[in-house]
Amino acid sequence: MRPGSPANWVRGVSLADKCLILFGAAILLIVGVALAVPWVRMRALAWEVEVAHSRALAEAWSRTGADVRNAVLDPGTESWVIEDGADWPEGAPRALVAGLPGEGGERGEVAALDRAAEPARIWYARALGGPDSEANGRWLVLARPTDAPVRASIDVLYLLSSGSLVLGLAVLVFYLITHRLVLSPVRQLRETVEHVRAGDLAVRSAIRTGDEFEELASTFNGMLETIEDANAKLRASNAAMDLKVTELTEANVRLDEAMTLKSDFLASVSHELRTPLNAIIGFAELLLEIARTEHRERSVDPSLNKRIRYLDNIVVAGRSLLTLIEDLLAMARLEAGNVRVDIDEVSLPDVCEGLVGLIHPLASRKGVSVSLDLEESLPAIRTDARKFQQIVFNFLSNAVKFTEPLSAAGTPGRVVLRAERVPEEAKVCISVVDNGPGIGTEHHATIFEKFQQLENAHTRVHAGAGLGLAISKELASLIRGELRVVSEPGRGSIFSLIVPVDPELRELEEAQLESRFKAALHGRAEL
Repeated sequence: MRPGSPANWVRGVSLADKCLILFGAAILLIVGVALAVPWVRMRALAWEVEVAHSRALAEAWSRTGADVRNAVLDPGTESWVIEDGADWPEGAPRALVAGLPGEGGERGEVAALDRAAEPARIWYARALGGPDSEANGRWLVLARPTDAPVRASIDVLYLLSSGSLVLGLAVLVFYLITHRLVLSPVRQLRETVEHVRAGDLAVRSAIRTGDEFEELASTFNGMLETIEDANAKLRASNAAMDLKVTELTEANVRLDEAMTLKSDFLASVSHELRTPLNAIIGFAELLLEIARTEHRERSVDPSLNKRIRYLDNIVVAGRSLLTLIEDLLAMARLEAGNVRVDIDEVSLPDVCEGLVGLIHPLASRKGVSVSLDLEESLPAIRTDARKFQQIVFNFLSNAVKFTEPLSAAGTPGRVVLRAERVPEEAKVCISVVDNGPGIGTEHHATIFEKFQQLENAHTRVHAGAGLGLAISKELASLIRGELRVVSEPGRGSIFSLIVPVDPELRELEEAQLESRFKAALHGRAEL
């Protein structure tokens, strides 16, 4: 819309000015129409009066004698008797000369107004006698001065003056009425709204007109009271919330301190426990080897079987405890952000074969088969080999741990390590597939949290602290990998690690910096 368009002009006019302009235009139209009708009628009446006067003069002239005819005429009136075919008086109007009806008159007479004359003159022609009369074919012509145009102008001035007076009084009355009944209440409401917009909710409208404006003001005041009450409640709620936030902040500080102490405690205890535990496991394995040697030499001694069984239990329990301690120590390092990423070229077939060989003894003791499924022409990847192997080994150990030798469907327990390319992406996917009990969809996000296990603590069959997948998630983030799980109850599970073939060094540095930043936010020192 253009700046100078009528719509913009109207938009900038106040309500009072709009009312005055529109009402004034309406009154002007009404008064103009009302005055035009009497003005036209007055002109017609004035002309009829002039014609009637001329007719009366002509009749009086016809009734009088020839010697006194001029005595009945008005001063300044001239008269002629015209024979058919004779010349008409000079200056006679064309309509009169042609014998045509003029601006008024009856049959047998013609009248016309000569405005060009000075002063204006009325010409009147009347036939003398009837068809059988001696005067047939003769016309009486009268020309007399008139002030009809002047009187018409005066009448117009009177009409215009009356119309202007009526228009002015109507506009004044309308202004006073609209100002008192409409504009004043609207202005008061506008002032109240301006105060509210400025933030003064205590203002109230004091309109007392006894009509809809008063009802509107009352409703507006009620709305302001409701808003003020709501603001008071909101301020009270904010004050209570501020108090709660302060308490929560203090609680978070104490919790953060406790988490820091917990991390430091786990780190220090893990360090202190690993040394004696390694010694216990080492001596237990040495005693187990001695017992097995003696058993081979003296197979008939039943006490050796008990000793071998007890020592084997000690070694298994010790290794489980060592694994738990290693997980706690790894999680403490990750939380402290003190984990380096060493990028090197890794051969997927070699790493996968090594991991299968590493997990094979545990799977054999449990009666679960482990196989390898490698896609042909797998590319070498650049990643942190230790972290990559730790993630995949966690998947394999969990699959072996939770897969039974005989599944619910009656098939032998099996675990498959699969490696393949990701279609249309420079990535590879390493998956561990098992036919174990499976995991519900609602638990897929929970299992990657720290210390989270699906089994109830009282009915838990499998050992572990619930840190393996949480550690895998953190390690995958450091090497710019992505973890995925596909599993349903009774249909097994697929845990996958997707890593880029050649990640950008900048992305790896950002991941490591992000890990340190998170640790700094929690106030954890580097280990």
